[in-house]
Amino acid sequence: MKKIFLLFGLAILSACSSNIDDDEPEVLTPAEISVEVDYFNYEIDTEAMTTLMEYRMTFYNESDFDVEGYPQIYIGQEGVEDFSVTTQRYNGENPCDYLSANSSCTQEFSELRTYDEGDLQAGSGEIPVLTLVDIQYRILEEHR
Repeated sequence: MKKIFLLFGLAILSACSSNIDDDEPEVLTPAEISVEVDYFNYEIDTEAMTTLMEYRMTFYNESDFDVEGYPQIYIGQEGVEDFSVTTQRYNGENPCDYLSANSSCTQEFSELRTYDEGDLQAGSGEIPVLTLVDIQYRILEEHR
């Protein structure tokens, strides 16, 4: 009889200790999104008074779950330390707004713009040269 109570007591204790482990909150690892710049080009044609900005970049979702978000591209002006413009440039729909688990997405952009005298920098009379400063992928939702 004592053996039955002892076995019953051990069963209750082991059940209680396993419930304690289940109550601990799960620590979620944030999504891992990396980016590779395939190319970035900014050209100024002073004869035609045009600028051409084009780039292609690939985003990699290295996580085991899908994510929704958007690329955020920071463009700076050459020679100006604290100048940065944030843009989400793309032609048509954003192809990288949804990244499946362990997948990649490539975004391309090309824009030819005409400029006029009002776009010239004061003092130098030239169009500012733009550079790629940073790229980030802003996650709106993780699908776990």
